[in-house]
Amino acid sequence: MDIEEKYSSLYAISRLTVSTANILRRFKGFNSGKEWKDQTR
Repeated sequence: MDIEEKYSSLYAISRLTVSTANILRRFKGFNSGKEWKDQTR
């Protein structure tokens, strides 16, 4: 079971500030192929 499938029915419980390009790159694979509205930002 992948992480998105496991947690997709749950609400977000925290926020992460993307303050550097390095942190933003960590989401690149997770957001790959998703429309802008469906991406984690």
